[in-house]
Amino acid sequence: MFEYICPTTQLACLVEKSSNEETCKGTNIALHGWLDNARSFEKLIPLLPDYDWYAIDLPGHGRSPHKSSDAEYNSWSFLNDVSQFISGINGPVNLVCHSMGTISGIILAALFPDKVAKLILLDAIGPLVMNDDDIVTTFSEALKERTANSRLQSMRNHMVDFNEAIKKRIRANPYLTKEEIAGVCHRNILRIENKLTWRTDPKLKQKGFIRLNENQVKKLANSVNCPVLAIRGNDSFVPLEFFDKRVQYFSNIVFKKVAGHHHWHLNMVSLKASLEDIDTFLTC
Repeated sequence: MFEYICPTTQLACLVEKSSNEETCKGTNIALHGWLDNARSFEKLIPLLPDYDWYAIDLPGHGRSPHKSSDAEYNSWSFLNDVSQFISGINGPVNLVCHSMGTISGIILAALFPDKVAKLILLDAIGPLVMNDDDIVTTFSEALKERTANSRLQSMRNHMVDFNEAIKKRIRANPYLTKEEIAGVCHRNILRIENKLTWRTDPKLKQKGFIRLNENQVKKLANSVNCPVLAIRGNDSFVPLEFFDKRVQYFSNIVFKKVAGHHHWHLNMVSLKASLEDIDTFLTC
């Protein structure tokens, strides 16, 4: 894979071209999850070598720029950047999305039916939602967080040992192993002289002022006309009931399960167990 910086958006990404240009089966755009980056797909991409792959670092993640100091990160924060990115690619694309990336994937598939040919949702099926009755509490909590500027600055400057960075990620998801998450952590770390710091924008950890509600998610999913493949890890923290409800919103969806955790696509056993489903879906 090689590094690429999109000239229109400045988004960083990892690119892997098809092993044979004449027999290339299509273009896959990979959208990672919250606090991850393009290397979230480093184990999947080599298993599907007949495609052109673009694994994007979403804004505030990996090697992509942070949003401006007054900008917010929410369910639709990445749409403008990603839509500009895919508009620069000739022909239709397939979106391969993990966790938070499924939010942008669903919305983009709904907005650009002529551009998005197929949609793959790995261990999530859209955003967390807000009940209308929670609007005052949500605004209040979000505003309180934004007064903690000193805390954000300390997070930005916090120096970490690489092994400690691995341990922090594993504490957040105890199913992860060092081998699985090391690549993601390495891409999210910046070395300054002899010290290390997180590249990730601290604002990503702030509570959003507002979220979509469930009916809005339903309307978006109803508007997705392309084929959809959703795969949930059996040990995922995303409830099965969440998937069971939302798969009903799509008109053309296949729902599969695989042994594994929320980052099952970083585990080679789980990944190989689901590979036939992914390959068949993309080629049929």
